[in-house]
Amino acid sequence: MDGWPTEPDKKRNSPGRLNTKIDCLQINLRHSKIATNNLQKIIDEEGKDIVCIQEPYTIGSKFMGLPRSYAVFASGAGRKQAAIIIKKQTYRHNTTKPTIRRGRGGGGN
Repeated sequence: MDGWPTEPDKKRNSPGRLNTKIDCLQINLRHSKIATNNLQKIIDEEGKDIVCIQEPYTIGSKFMGLPRSYAVFASGAGRKQAAIIIKKQTYRHNTTKPTIRRGRGGGGN
């Protein structure tokens, strides 16, 4: 593919750069307690670093059943519709705090 390096990029693999595999998962939990419990098992068994969740299980505005070893980022008030959880060990390597912003509908106006 045009623009992709054909040989190892020495600059990208230089000391001080994070050169680690990050394992991600995307899932729609449909606000289900059972699905959230299954997610916990998947995270434990497969060692996911980042999980993008649609329709997480909440009671009121609080997330329920998510591992404490993960930092939770969500947008909006009340019942959350989406969240990103990041393993705290992975998050510590990042020097900036991620921000989740609500997208604009209707063509960006």
